[in-house]
Amino acid sequence: SPADPLETIAVTKAAIRSNAPCYIRLGRGGEPALRSSFDSQKFETGKAYLLRGGEANVCVFATGSIAREAVTAADSLASRADIPIYTFPTVKPIDAQFIRDCARRYEVILTIEEHTVTGGFGGAVAEVLAEQSAPKARLVRMGLNDVFSGAVGDVSYLRKYYKMDSQAIKSVLESVLK
Repeated sequence: SPADPLETIAVTKAAIRSNAPCYIRLGRGGEPALRSSFDSQKFETGKAYLLRGGEANVCVFATGSIAREAVTAADSLASRADIPIYTFPTVKPIDAQFIRDCARRYEVILTIEEHTVTGGFGGAVAEVLAEQSAPKARLVRMGLNDVFSGAVGDVSYLRKYYKMDSQAIKSVLESVLK
């Protein structure tokens, strides 16, 4: 689930090279590039990528185009905390070693996804942390609760309706920064 057009190019090229079945989840189109460059030749399936650096004791893991909302939220808190954001263009396989490293480095890991938190990206991160003997980080998951999604609207409306927009992310980040 690539975060932007540059990751989409890298993921698509990797899927073609893999010569194996795969599923690519894309946004609805028109998503802006979130970084100035992304070397698709160095892309590796199953790895996390730094989107925004920072020194806060909280980090964000995002998968898919909702990463843009995380950047907006983190930018709005920049005077208070410099929050790092990592994208996970591939969820399976997941970058387990990176997650374990972050669990030792940060106090809180916030996962963000446009999927149900049950059985989704946040669940995959939780499984990695559950197998770690002494993770430092507390996990906070944002995504669709385990409910039927009956709302209809554009991406912006749905993100706001399900409390997954930049304002909701900012609120969660403010609460864990305290």
